[in-house]
Amino acid sequence: MVTMMKYSDQFLDEASRFLSIAIGECGKEEGEVKAFEMMDAFDPDLKNALLLHTLMGNVRVHKFTMNIDSDTMAQGRKVHMIKALRGLSGGSLKTTKEYVDRLFDCGKIIVHLGGDNEMITATKDQFTEFTVEMKQYGVNVEDRT
Repeated sequence: MVTMMKYSDQFLDEASRFLSIAIGECGKEEGEVKAFEMMDAFDPDLKNALLLHTLMGNVRVHKFTMNIDSDTMAQGRKVHMIKALRGLSGGSLKTTKEYVDRLFDCGKIIVHLGGDNEMITATKDQFTEFTVEMKQYGVNVEDRT
């Protein structure tokens, strides 16, 4: 019986992002060929795990923009926005509140998930739900990964 090595979601996310960037740098057609060549060089367990990870939609969002589309709708929804962003990101209340305060001050912000800012990455499914919720509050959200 063959056992597949378990790779962390973060590792698979980064490998997927790497391949995506490689495709973008080389142009779609040539980039796809190079990405498949790179994947052929991967350990077969990693290649299978990466393909399953991507096909299952487990790729995570690392950076996105938020901009206030309707100031009248956004007013009075600040607490709801903080709760929604915190639910998506898993960040601390302080960090999440700072992001929302900046959104109201500037009208647009870029949210970086992961790294030193206490915000964790979110799956595409979680991000989609968050986007719909924020739209109800008059805020447009766009994936920048």
